[in-house]
Amino acid sequence: MERRGAKRMAMNLPLVVHGTDMHGKDFEEMTTSINISSVGVFLLLHHNVSESSELVVSVIPPLESGGPLLGRFTARGRVLRREALGSPSKSTYLAIQFTEKLHLNS
Repeated sequence: MERRGAKRMAMNLPLVVHGTDMHGKDFEEMTTSINISSVGVFLLLHHNVSESSELVVSVIPPLESGGPLLGRFTARGRVLRREALGSPSKSTYLAIQFTEKLHLNS
C-alpha cells in the first residue's frame, strides 16, 4: 500500500515552471496544477524533461483568494514520475516532489 506524507488537494492553481529540457535548453512555462500538497505537485508540462530533473515551481496566488498578493510562492523540486500523453506530443504529466519548502518571493 502506498503511503503519502501529506494530503493532496485537487486544485487548478496557476504555476510557472522553470527548468532545463532534455535538449539542454532553459525554459519557462505557464501551466496549472492538477493537484498539490505541501510536499509536491502534479501538473501537465509541454516541455520535455527527464525523470529526476530539477525544476523550480512558482505558485501564483489568484486574486480572488482574499486579495492580491505581491509575490508568488516558489520551491525547487525533482520529477518523480512522468506520464507521457503519447507520441508525437511532448506534453507530459509530471509528479514533482518539492526538495525545499515553499517560500514567498515579492
